[in-house]
Amino acid sequence: ALDPVVARGLFERLARIAEERLGDAPRAIDAYARALEQVGDDEDLLAALDRLYVKTENWSALVEVLERRTNLADDPTERAAQRVRLGEIRETHLGDLRGAFRAYQEVVERDPANDPALDGLQRLGQNPELAPEVVDTLEGAFRETGSLERIAGLYDIRINLADTDGERVRMLQE
Repeated sequence: ALDPVVARGLFERLARIAEERLGDAPRAIDAYARALEQVGDDEDLLAALDRLYVKTENWSALVEVLERRTNLADDPTERAAQRVRLGEIRETHLGDLRGAFRAYQEVVERDPANDPALDGLQRLGQNPELAPEVVDTLEGAFRETGSLERIAGLYDIRINLADTDGERVRMLQE
């Protein structure tokens, strides 16, 4: 049996040849995946798969790789950036708005001033099904950062979400 580190090196070399010299992304993906099987999660191998999945527009496989990269990241800023990217891919390429919401929400709960995550949540707030949860999450973030103007903007959304005129009037009186 081959030593896992040696096998990883061989599969990685095969992947680079397939990608760079042959332009064969599927073969490169397979080789990188086999290299990962040998050594477990490795940032360099996952980054290569990330690049190839973007190139081949394999969004569902990219989501899995991003989850793994996020779990490996030690730096909170890097982890947040990966989570935001995960949310954007779920939102724009997979139509998984609930999954996108969870990704953005996780970032905002740790860093209420993270503008890319806040922007993502605000986009999702246009969806009637997600709007109540989005507004609650945004309000928490805005209160934590002292963004009173932004909190006031959320009341307009809450009023539009109200089911009855009586509910709207009660909200306006608060």
